[in-house]
Amino acid sequence: MRALIVDDEKKSREVLQSLLENFCEGVTVTGTADDVGSAIEAINALKPELVFLDISLKEGDAFQLLNKLATIDFEIIFITAFDEYSIKALQFSDILCLMKPIDISELQEAIDKTKLLTKHNSAIAFQLADTILKSKFTKIPVMQNDVLLIIETQKLVLADKSVNGTKLILNTGQSIETVKHYGQFEKLLLNQKDFVNLSDSCLVNTNYVITQKQYQSPVKLSTGQSIQVESRFLKKLNEITS
Repeated sequence: MRALIVDDEKKSREVLQSLLENFCEGVTVTGTADDVGSAIEAINALKPELVFLDISLKEGDAFQLLNKLATIDFEIIFITAFDEYSIKALQFSDILCLMKPIDISELQEAIDKTKLLTKHNSAIAFQLADTILKSKFTKIPVMQNDVLLIIETQKLVLADKSVNGTKLILNTGQSIETVKHYGQFEKLLLNQKDFVNLSDSCLVNTNYVITQKQYQSPVKLSTGQSIQVESRFLKKLNEITS
């Protein structure tokens, strides 16, 4: 697999190239670039199959670069120094993204995943990543029956584990069934201050919990739902909202 590294830090390019050459069999680094202009030139000249792309670049970013390309006919693994929650938000969307400093096993795993993707997926992935980052992680993408929905987290009332994935309830009353595993919603949403577990299989946005001095089961929501809650989760709810 022919690979191109795009990063505006020389040391980062050198470290990643060394990791690829020493620990990632079958990947050959054919070139590097340090800004949007040189990256476009390298992509057009070298025709890489895989591009390691730092999200933040000199005089621009990864998305400005990708928007300038006529087609995206290569796989993308984003590289970033953003915080851990940002990485989780991107990975939640099935976007291949690694955090600096790069872990060897995570690098190898990401490369293995590129073999399961298509060029169409790469084009969609960068648009999703751009949307998520610009929203400052106030929106999450969800697939329902092969249709992509972008949901504002402030409008999400409940995330409930279902037989085939997760059921989401919005403040409009809309119910969304997605095959994305409930555990992925937990990893993402519990990092936000407004979300808390009501059980091992249910998350609630506390903005929709009817305020009481001491919460008891069932917990009532402003949207009309009543949720039965075990004592250990009630204790946590009371601690968070007190």
